[in-house]
Amino acid sequence: MRVAIIDLGTNKVYLMVADIIGNHYNVIKKKKIFFDHKKSFLDLKNESISTVMEKKIIKSFKTLKKIIDDYHVEKIQAKATSMLRTAVNQKNIVAAVQQTTGIVIDIISGDQEAAYIYQGVLLHKNVVLSKKEEKVLIVDIGGGSVEFIIANQAQIFWQASYEIGVKRLKHTFHQKDPMPGSAVQAMHQYLEKLLHSFLQAVQKYHPTRMIGTSGTFAHLLKIYQSNFLAQDNHDFSVIPWQFFRKIYDMFINKDKKQRLKVMGVCDYRVETVVVACILIDFFFQKLKVQSIENANGAFRWGILQQMMQEHSLPKKV
Repeated sequence: MRVAIIDLGTNKVYLMVADIIGNHYNVIKKKKIFFDHKKSFLDLKNESISTVMEKKIIKSFKTLKKIIDDYHVEKIQAKATSMLRTAVNQKNIVAAVQQTTGIVIDIISGDQEAAYIYQGVLLHKNVVLSKKEEKVLIVDIGGGSVEFIIANQAQIFWQASYEIGVKRLKHTFHQKDPMPGSAVQAMHQYLEKLLHSFLQAVQKYHPTRMIGTSGTFAHLLKIYQSNFLAQDNHDFSVIPWQFFRKIYDMFINKDKKQRLKVMGVCDYRVETVVVACILIDFFFQKLKVQSIENANGAFRWGILQQMMQEHSLPKKV
């Protein structure tokens, strides 16, 4: 069976086309379209997606629908996360996309998103979770929300979703460039207060590893590889803490022009890389971990895992 997975996030919409054959899969096409948020994607006065953003979403889905048709996809799963989850006009956008392309968007909760991420980590080739007592913290930093999962291979012990994605943090705290020290301090105080239940869970379960599953971590990995590793080591998927601190120092007091000069930086993430570094540094301060492991795209792999399981179930007569 040929399937298509569409991940509609805050920063981009991502398409993955794969063939499912028994318990195996083969990814045959990937496509991502980034959203250029010159302004906030939400009208913060009424929590509605702007008209400009709505047009971008519809245009992107038209592009993806053509690819899906060209590849003769049999089944489509389109999931929307924080951007639509919090928007008061979400139903209008879902209806417009369906009317234009025939694609039905499923807006999922933060808990559902975390569950998919966990399943995707289990499927991911870069990381292996322990079957024993060791617990890991899985973190997915999106544009709109951040998901946390404390787990091992056997089970999830705790999970939560917070609407503190890097686009939201950028809009709230990084209003002047370079970001002032007072704003950095204010962001730390905000995280301390908002993430109280997360900090309690860390104290209770003591995760010993941190796994990043989103494009934010993949971006930092690219910067790490470009600046601190030989060119033939591009499959390396772990950033040691001491090198993360070097990356942090490369961005924290820089304006946009200076940030763009850093090797490996992506122009579509240059606006949010500072708050991303501050957020991850906050995690390092609260955890006894020595590195970040990368399992990029775990959310989509989790959806694929579910589709594989459904495909293998006995069919009702």
